[in-house]
Amino acid sequence: MTKIIIYASGIILLNLFLYPAFADNAINSETSMGTDTFIQTLEYDGAAASVDDTDIGLLWNIGSTYSRTSTTSNGIKATDNTTSVDGGLGWQHKQLEFGAGLTYANTPAEKLHETGPSAYLSYTFNFGNAQTDSSATDSNKTEANADTDTDSDADSFTPSLTLKGDYGHLNYTALANHNRTEVQLNQTSMGVTATLSPLAWLSVEGAYTHYTYDRNVDLFLNRLNSRRFVAGGLGNFASTVSGLPAHSTEGVITLTPVEKWTIELDDTRTISQSDSSITNATEFIVSHEIGDWEIGVGAEHDHSNSTTAPFTENLGLLNVSYNF
Repeated sequence: MTKIIIYASGIILLNLFLYPAFADNAINSETSMGTDTFIQTLEYDGAAASVDDTDIGLLWNIGSTYSRTSTTSNGIKATDNTTSVDGGLGWQHKQLEFGAGLTYANTPAEKLHETGPSAYLSYTFNFGNAQTDSSATDSNKTEANADTDTDSDADSFTPSLTLKGDYGHLNYTALANHNRTEVQLNQTSMGVTATLSPLAWLSVEGAYTHYTYDRNVDLFLNRLNSRRFVAGGLGNFASTVSGLPAHSTEGVITLTPVEKWTIELDDTRTISQSDSSITNATEFIVSHEIGDWEIGVGAEHDHSNSTTAPFTENLGLLNVSYNF
């Protein structure tokens, strides 16, 4: 699995040098820091130039996440370091978009690794014609001939509704050690996301994901040193959970009160498959565009009422992205 991901990454990087005419490329860094948690994510998202010209073409992404989490369960403190790599390819045809990807993660202290595929399908419904932002000045529109298309896109808006379906499968394997045999757990997830953008300055998103397992989750968790680890597929920001989720819900409100400034409020709620405990993660980020760069700072509050590994933690957030 690792070789497949590395090979796909090499193909993407080779294309960057051979075919530099891309559109909507971005390199993103997301950092979360707390007393017991540190998470660093780096990712690259790209699209063929034809997507910008005709709304038809290839999409791709590749990313890596390192996380360090500590927790105390039944008086015993455990620290886990997890490294994950994921990548995917997609295709856009006007308002239709679909794609698939692969994930690999490794937690050495638990002798645990995760692998599995994912897929998605989305469609965007546009309502009415593009609206022009009357606040844009002539000087802004003619600042540089090379930026004419970019300015035109930024000054127009079309109300839309995007519906997206997600599928994921992860195989968790805890390797054998001196006091346990190898044990596996297969997780299947299915989710739906709706994103409504009624105004140029407002976007509202809601998501629901349901998880199923092929065996008793408690039997699997009891083989691990810690019942708390980073779980994939819990929304668009990294969040630690207690155990494995039965289902999760997420709500996101994005505001653009003034040009180049964005405010995002994200709330995720998960219910544990093991003990039905509830974990809430609330995130608030303010971002500002500076040329091709976007910098965001914010805070995240996590709380779990788990009976075996409860926790409350506040995280500082720093997001940096470069668009080219």
